[in-house]
Amino acid sequence: MANEPEHDQSVAEILVTARSRRVIRCPWPSCVADDYLFRDEAEASVHLKSHQDALLLGPWNGPIKCSWPNCSSETMFKHKYLLKTHLANIHVAPLRCTIAGCSYSEPFGKQHDLDRHVSAIHGGSRYLCTVESCDSSTIGFARKDKLVKHMREEHDNVRCTLNHCDYILPDGEQESHLQKFHSTYECSLGACERGLPSYFSREAVRLHLISVHKIYRETASRIVNRSKDKTIRPNVVRMRMRKQFVECQGCWEHLHAAN
Repeated sequence: MANEPEHDQSVAEILVTARSRRVIRCPWPSCVADDYLFRDEAEASVHLKSHQDALLLGPWNGPIKCSWPNCSSETMFKHKYLLKTHLANIHVAPLRCTIAGCSYSEPFGKQHDLDRHVSAIHGGSRYLCTVESCDSSTIGFARKDKLVKHMREEHDNVRCTLNHCDYILPDGEQESHLQKFHSTYECSLGACERGLPSYFSREAVRLHLISVHKIYRETASRIVNRSKDKTIRPNVVRMRMRKQFVECQGCWEHLHAAN
């Protein structure tokens, strides 16, 4: 059986470089996989999720501390969902800064903490190139127009043809983009009903309602949950809102230009 880790780590719990290959070992000393070396964090996370589920199984007896091997947190978690978030972001699938050159390697307990770190240390959000082999896929750009210019000049690319999507992607990756970013949700509010198909994902249509139609976040979430056929219809929106939703300017201008 492998020795117990000597210090606190995250998803890998023991991260070593052997022959220029990053290998990951489970930190649980009694685990049947304690001698297994995972190929990457994604594979390790699948396994470590089983340990997370085991810790959360059964009735809640909080507040309690995290019992993950060698966890340095002194937090007393009052609710199960708080412990679950901690386990996921710190131990199972570490929420780390991905900005190239960042010297801070510890995981963040909350997405808000990571966002604040990026804003304070790296000067705000970065727009990343979608070509994984490109250096700019990790370094990114501070402004969206710089990313657009980079994609136009450095890569053979095309713009997504679906409505409400301005994603620029390398030619040949259209199918991958559709599978990753689109689903079967549609918006039929106002001019959107007569616009081209959008094939929103669930999260994308929620953000569309918030940013374009100016619907409150909580209301938008409830509307999406009630859309059984995955189409956002005016009657459902009127049931949830006291005021009229804002028209989609893009669809409205497209329709009037066509006429």
